[in-house]
Amino acid sequence: MNCFLFDIDGTVADTVPQMAISIKNSFSSLGRDYPPESEVRGYVGNGLDKLVLRSMKRSFDADYSDFSEEEFVKFKKAYSDEYMRQITANYKLFPGVAETVRKLKELGKKLGIVTNKPQPYIEPFLRSAGIFECFDFTLGGGVIKEKKPSPAPILYAMEKLGAKPGETVMVGDSSNDILAAKAAGVSSVGLTYGYNYGHDIGEFGPELVTGNFSDVLKFA
Repeated sequence: MNCFLFDIDGTVADTVPQMAISIKNSFSSLGRDYPPESEVRGYVGNGLDKLVLRSMKRSFDADYSDFSEEEFVKFKKAYSDEYMRQITANYKLFPGVAETVRKLKELGKKLGIVTNKPQPYIEPFLRSAGIFECFDFTLGGGVIKEKKPSPAPILYAMEKLGAKPGETVMVGDSSNDILAAKAAGVSSVGLTYGYNYGHDIGEFGPELVTGNFSDVLKFA
């Protein structure tokens, strides 16, 4: 493979602690109850809006219709502002991540980030983790209309990187990543340690299922 695309949350790093702290601080400032970190882990994976909505309702099935637009916008802004303050703290890269992406870079591979995490968060996070320079392109939520599990983000990233489906692999921890990869016609690696709503990532048929990030090098 010549092109490697990576999700961030639950794939590159355990970022739930910083999300949970951000929810706690922002919701508390607005006088609202907030979910514990263990609960937040089940809310991650469909972008910022869904995380905020689920945390507000304390339910995975939350939707925009559950709150007024004014209330949702207020909580989303409070969370977003607090999360940007937390973006360089309260997370940890999973074992082997830094070494693996640096090795892929040394091998001359094209590396990209494809995440539903909003674009403004990506660069400061990757810089704080010391791996920003490894990536040739980053794509976050809000840059294009569609999000994973739509194949559109992967197709968009491949276009920007000049990559073809047969030479591309998507590395992720959730069904969103694997389903998007399949729809885009690319290979995928499903990581078992991430945030997949309690489901076995192997059920979605990635080419490789592993709990070891460095196994990505098998595709190099």
